[in-house]
Amino acid sequence: MGIFFGAVFGLLAGAVLLSLLVTALHRVYRPQILLDGQYGMVWLVTGPSGAFLGAVTGAAIAAALEHQGTTAAAICRWGGGSAFVAALLFGVLDLRAALERGREGDNRWGDFWTGVPLWVLPLLWGALLLQQGTG
Repeated sequence: MGIFFGAVFGLLAGAVLLSLLVTALHRVYRPQILLDGQYGMVWLVTGPSGAFLGAVTGAAIAAALEHQGTTAAAICRWGGGSAFVAALLFGVLDLRAALERGREGDNRWGDFWTGVPLWVLPLLWGALLLQQGTG
């Protein structure tokens, strides 16, 4: 039962934490995108990915606290690995979209760097989980 409650708490905390962190990075580095009226779309990405990563982290911590080390490692391996692969795919697609814009203007790399926190932060979080599960 503790693993379930750890996952539920992590789900809520992860969604809020990742959304606030990405918003803070955008506020510091690209404040003009907060004013375009479509910033809610960012939360449609950060909310679910943060919820998944938080649930995996919470479940792994709860399993470790219950002295179920192999269960915690398996949760980290599978959850962290799938988050890592998904974030890496999202990053490749973001880079591909920036390169396909070609010579349309100077804003293509600005748009690319705006999207970087959306996939780099989950990539790092997934890599940390993956490392904990295999280490």
